[in-house]
Amino acid sequence: MTDDLEIEKLQELANIHKAKIDINETDISNFIKTKIQLDFKIKYPAYDFDACWAKYKEMICFPALGNIYDYGFEIDNPTHYVMRLVASWHIEQALKALKFDTENDPNLLNDSSFENIGTAGRIAKIWGGNGLDSENIREYGDGRWTKPPRLATFPAKASDKGRPVTVVIKNVGIGSVCSHHFLPYFIQSDDDSKIVISYIPDKKLLGLSKIGRFVEWCLNRPSLQEEVTELIHSKIKEIAETEDVYVGILNAVHTCEVTRGAKQHSTTTTEDYSGVYDDIAMRDSILKNA
Repeated sequence: MTDDLEIEKLQELANIHKAKIDINETDISNFIKTKIQLDFKIKYPAYDFDACWAKYKEMICFPALGNIYDYGFEIDNPTHYVMRLVASWHIEQALKALKFDTENDPNLLNDSSFENIGTAGRIAKIWGGNGLDSENIREYGDGRWTKPPRLATFPAKASDKGRPVTVVIKNVGIGSVCSHHFLPYFIQSDDDSKIVISYIPDKKLLGLSKIGRFVEWCLNRPSLQEEVTELIHSKIKEIAETEDVYVGILNAVHTCEVTRGAKQHSTTTTEDYSGVYDDIAMRDSILKNA
């Protein structure tokens, strides 16, 4: 059994090793830099790799549910691609540490002759996003790096005020990735599984065609369901300029619970609401017809 003295020695040794890693961080960074330059030049031959590398190094780490533009950074596609290449290199090292044969297993390896980015590259693309086009968000990490899709607004007429506008999103598969396990949770093919957005116009009406895309932009970043529900709620309040907003992600399936761990089929519902929707009867009337 390990005694306290041995634990202290192990902790001291770990701290010494950590200090050595910190000291050599520049060497490690330069090594990765040399490894990814060729891939960068193949995709962006006209761009200055060193400038993109420097811009990437300046970026801060920010919360999983955050967006880079909220932290005062502007990013371009080449710099974003540098990030993906760096992430791919690290992910491949992690796979090797877990004893995956990334050099010989055809399902894992990176083979540029077939334009195959490999498992590490695919994971980096999923978590890091595919680019900066907010009209083409298809990966779980896209919402961290793209500007919000334009959500059109129109002046609310007197007849619009006081009457709830409710949008029900039943796109099977729309969802997010859990920031605890990085496994998906999503809306399933069930009448009770859906996302409900309801608000009462005050000054503005929201364009209906883009609400679904805007919700997807909020979802496409690692999150807890409770947190992303609050995020969507706050964004709708801000854009519609009304306090009367309801957001519900109803009966979502979490694969971190269904396919591992407890392995039980259950669903999760989260809501966030304000204004007149504080009244349970009001919420019930909305959900009854959703």
